[in-house]
Amino acid sequence: YFSTNPLIETDLLWDPKKLVAVARFAISPNIYVVPGKASVSSLKELLAQAKATPDMPVMDAGRGATQTMVQYMLEDAAKVTFSHIPYKGGVSYVPDIVTGILSGGVVPMNVALPLVKGGELKALAITSAKRSALLPEVPTMAEAGFADAGIDSWLGYHVPAGTPTEVMKRLADAVQDAASNSEVRARLASLGAEAAYLDTAGFESFLQTDVKRAQRAVGLMPAK
Repeated sequence: YFSTNPLIETDLLWDPKKLVAVARFAISPNIYVVPGKASVSSLKELLAQAKATPDMPVMDAGRGATQTMVQYMLEDAAKVTFSHIPYKGGVSYVPDIVTGILSGGVVPMNVALPLVKGGELKALAITSAKRSALLPEVPTMAEAGFADAGIDSWLGYHVPAGTPTEVMKRLADAVQDAASNSEVRARLASLGAEAAYLDTAGFESFLQTDVKRAQRAVGLMPAK
């Protein structure tokens, strides 16, 4: 939300320009899924089906949702159009993917994982830069040919501008220690996330890319 909210909201109660990056802590990938009984077994097959069958219904989790951004970036790269069905709040659309009311959509890892393991959903691609140890058989968006749609949710630390450098360094070191802790990593994995530490310079660079991608994704979406 750090990258997207300033693009879609006019009454923010916080100013991103008054915050500075400290460190990235973790990422939570998204999974592109279809109903467990769907005939398709790959993203390529789904997109081919969508080209042959216009207006296949998919979820729309809201204009600022990472999952919606993935969907629009995928469609733009593949030159395919789906029919976006809006849902209010969280992952309320997931039951409609399970039952086949929707042809598919993007689901947070922590929600998708048990349903994929149980056969209720079929995973076609993951948004992370590399395959997940939790679903090693699922290819990344980049492997499927759609690297720009590889948008993860992430967790990072910021502090008010003007915070002393030595304080920022201590905080960044603490984040690194936490991200390296085996118990913390196990807890993150249980939540469908993974430790993905970036120091201040790396996090700043990541944010520049993330903001540009958010700008592009929001630009693809219909005006509110």
